[in-house]
Amino acid sequence: MKYSHLVLIIAVATSISFSHDVAAKKRFRLGGGIKGATSKTYDANTLSVQDLVTCINTQNALDKSEHNIVKLKVPLDALTSTIEGYDKQLKELSDLISKTDTSVLVTEQKINQYNEQIDNYNQLLETRNGVFDEYSTSHEGFNKKVDKHNRLNESFSTYCAGKRYYEDDMATAQSQMVIQN
Repeated sequence: MKYSHLVLIIAVATSISFSHDVAAKKRFRLGGGIKGATSKTYDANTLSVQDLVTCINTQNALDKSEHNIVKLKVPLDALTSTIEGYDKQLKELSDLISKTDTSVLVTEQKINQYNEQIDNYNQLLETRNGVFDEYSTSHEGFNKKVDKHNRLNESFSTYCAGKRYYEDDMATAQSQMVIQN
């Protein structure tokens, strides 16, 4: 009985430790940490404490930027869907109008019905174009934010990603981050 509790405790401790490691690796997209070094050597591939602080700040900015981009994409997707709906309706009206044999429109009522179809098409096209203008304006702002995010990501990839660091330097950098906030 005691043995089964011990196995359960080890299993729980291992899963907690594993999930923490996964979270840490997800949170810090850097290279590997170096444990217990007696002397430290910093080079182009080894981050100092200040480098780590900068990288953590950059990664936090990236996470925030990514969240904002996802949030901004929702209304753009809704506008795209609305435009596609208008385009479908416009095609149906266009097909109906183009299939009409105007030579048989001899009564005033038939002519008025045909003209009403054209007016409906033009009104729908104007509405669609208004939504498209809104989409274009929103999309410009969205693209600027994506460009800024991509530049930030490129900076992180160049200066932080895949670089080594000393684990005690990471702890120092994280403690400095707590003090700054």
